[in-house]
Formats: sequence, structure tokens, C-alpha cells
Amino acid sequence: MEQGQVWEAYASAEPYWAVLTQDRFLKSQMTAEHRAAFFDSGRQHVASLLGTLKRHFEVNFPPRRVIDYGSGAGRLAIPFAELGAEVLGLDVSPSMVDEATRNAELLKLPNCRFHTTGDFDWEAAGQFDLVHSFIVFQHIPEAEGLAIIEKLLNRLAPGGLAALQVLFASTYVPPPPAPAPAEGAAPAAAAAPAAERPLAHLPPMLMANYDMNRICAMCNAIGATSAYLQFTNHGPYAGAFVCAQRPA
Repeated sequence: MEQGQVWEAYASAEPYWAVLTQDRFLKSQMTAEHRAAFFDSGRQHVASLLGTLKRHFEVNFPPRRVIDYGSGAGRLAIPFAELGAEVLGLDVSPSMVDEATRNAELLKLPNCRFHTTGDFDWEAAGQFDLVHSFIVFQHIPEAEGLAIIEKLLNRLAPGGLAALQVLFASTYVPPPPAPAPAEGAAPAAAAAPAAERPLAHLPPMLMANYDMNRICAMCNAIGATSAYLQFTNHGPYAGAFVCAQRPA
């Protein structure tokens, strides 16, 4: 199963848990309070990110036009739109695009639109003040993701900023398979079954590392004279936001 198909399978079954893998965001446990918490977490992220960009770059924020790549159910695109930006959320999953569109409509945000990546016309999209992605590229194979990062950087308007998060290292070691019983040995007593993760019938989500040298070279290619890294470590996965600005 290709990664796009894997993500669509997760999205169609559990669109909120697939974004933030906490049990309270499963359909069976979703309440109005949990739903509000889901979007409040996005508002907190957006406020923190914009504060960081203001401290490290010369910007006139909030941005006017934003791409949120891997927008999922709209957790981050919607908070950007609430600040008045024209926001374009892109996602590989049609189910996610449909869910995010419903969420934007419920909140009466006509400035927040969503589109699938498969038939997206990058050139016709115009230029953006901010291109953003968080906890997305780790689920995209590196070669494919680097090509997308290049496209995003090329959509930046003069003075525009990129804030793109990737993984670059991991200490995760998968558990070893259970040893086969010795020939003639009595079968071992059955162990208590381990709690299955939700959607255990689907392949695990890919966790891909990226070559930071290549991303820095792409930023340099658009004329960026500096970059700011903010580390985003999640358990055994070491990541970072790469933030860079196209010259005005």
C-alpha cells in the first residue's frame, strides 16, 4: 500500500486521531470538549509559531496568504484563517479535505479552502507570505517530500517565510519478533494479549528522516541568507522546524 493510500485509509476511519494520536480524538470518544481541544491545540501552535517568526525575522504578520501542507482536518489551517489570512490547506487524502472543508464551513471561514495534492496546480496558486507544515513530512518518503519542499519554497512571495518541520534522526528500535519454539518443545502458555493500537489492521505510519543539508541548500537556492531551527523532539524521533525567509 502506497503512503498516500495508507493516509487515506487512516483519514477515512479516524480523521482526528490520525492527526493527533490521543484516544480522546477517536470517533468513539469524541465529545464537544475534545473537539474544541483539538482545534485549541492548533491555535496554540499557530500563536507560538508566529511569535517565533516575529522574533527571528523581519516580518509584517499576521500573514496575508498561507499554505498549510498536510492540512488534515484543518487543525492548523483554521487558526491561520481566524487571524484573517487567506489559507490554502493541501492534503493527499480526499477524506481529510472533505472533513476540513466541513470544519471551515461550520466556523464560517470562507477564506479557508482545502484541496487535494494530486491535481493541485502549483503555478496557478500564486505566491504566499507563509508556507507551513507540521508533523507531515515524516509520513512522506524523503525523495518525494524533498520535491514537495522545493515546490513550497518556490511559492514564497518576496519577504515570505517558510516554516517546515521534518525529522532528521531516530533512536527507535522495533521490538524483536517472538522466538520460534524449539522443535519438540511444549507450547508456551499464551501471554496476555497486548492492547492493540487503533486501526491496527492498517500498516504503521511511516516515520521518515530527512537530510537537513539538502533542505538548507534549497533555502539557500531561493536567496535565504540565514535559517532558524527550532527542535521538535517527540519521543525517539528528533525533528526540527526549518524557518527561512526569501529576500524582499
